[in-house]
Amino acid sequence: MKWILWGVAAQLLVCAPVYGQSQFQNLDDLDAAIEAFAKARIGSPGGATQRVDRRLHLAPCSNAPLLSWYGNHHTAIEIRCVMPGGWKIYAPILKPSDGGEASVPNVVSRGDVVSMVVTGDGFSIHREAEALEGGALGEWIRVKLDAKGSVKRAKVIDEGMVGIDLP
Repeated sequence: MKWILWGVAAQLLVCAPVYGQSQFQNLDDLDAAIEAFAKARIGSPGGATQRVDRRLHLAPCSNAPLLSWYGNHHTAIEIRCVMPGGWKIYAPILKPSDGGEASVPNVVSRGDVVSMVVTGDGFSIHREAEALEGGALGEWIRVKLDAKGSVKRAKVIDEGMVGIDLP
């Protein structure tokens, strides 16, 4: 019986986290990384809608988590821990309409026939395209150029007009 207790005690020591090292990922550090990436405070327009859920028990990441924009319109930030047994979470972004401010209206709607302008050094080409998604001024949307289904991304530059600037 004495040896069994020593064996259990030894296993507990081996499995216990190292002193000063957390058993779970520090969520305050993730909140700070999200604010730095979004360049906006949590709860403010352009920032995450809320702090990382404190009920999460994420494995500690052995290296810095990777942050990237998620969605066509940067609707969330993807936070990934790239390691064996890693994890991936998403932080939704607060848009102006979510914060009670006036939302930016779409000037192009899905299915609209839009005028597409491709400009380069000393030239511009105009043609019709079909908007595959809606967008406000300055947003990038997908447009279909022809019946064959050639799809490009173009920036909304005016009501019913999208454009691409070539270098």
